[in-house]
Amino acid sequence: MNYLSWLWQSIRGVRLNVVLRVAVGTLQVSLGLAMVWLSKRFIDGTIKNGSD
Repeated sequence: MNYLSWLWQSIRGVRLNVVLRVAVGTLQVSLGLAMVWLSKRFIDGTIKNGSD
């Protein structure tokens, strides 16, 4: 726990920036994974049903 306390105190002036960057990064990864999942569903559906 000392490491978390030290980290929290060390980023005193940039906490908002760090939190926003982590949130945006998490959102980007989530959207990227959602795109892969949607592409897989589209391809699987097209193969199963044909292109007609």
